[in-house]
Amino acid sequence: IQELLLLDQEYRSRVGDPSSVNEYQQRFPDYARLIGIVLGQNSAVGLARERIGNYRVLKVLGQGGMGIVYQVKHEQLGRIRALKLLAGHLVDNHEAVERFRSEVENTGRLDHPNIVQAIDAGEVSGQYFLVMDFVDGWNLGQLVEEYRQRQEFMPVAVACELIRQAAIGLQ
Repeated sequence: IQELLLLDQEYRSRVGDPSSVNEYQQRFPDYARLIGIVLGQNSAVGLARERIGNYRVLKVLGQGGMGIVYQVKHEQLGRIRALKLLAGHLVDNHEAVERFRSEVENTGRLDHPNIVQAIDAGEVSGQYFLVMDFVDGWNLGQLVEEYRQRQEFMPVAVACELIRQAAIGLQ
């Protein structure tokens, strides 16, 4: 349901027909509470519809248990970045916030060409975020899935090169 709500909101904002939390709750009263959590006015999604601090949201890149990753554009510099926002339903969870802060600190310490660089971090209206370089292209999961869909095995040389690059970054 969360993914469908996000996709519907993204589509409707693209076609100039934005929707509100109340509208979704009226249309789907059985899911009103879940909709409030996912799209609440203080949630990551509701906050990120247009801007997060100095960053204008362009699109959703992905999401996981801890948050949502957006492609964003810095308003003044015009640079495209990736911004990870802690999920709205976790901002009151002290343990989750501390885990996110730890991730931000650890990411900020990393400096290697094989690792995405942290650019900025902060908090806006109670929402915690981490801004990183945006790398346009496929991630390893997408590459593996492409081979799986074609019912092929990844060539050993390609797999070894990918593992070598990851190991260098981890070193």
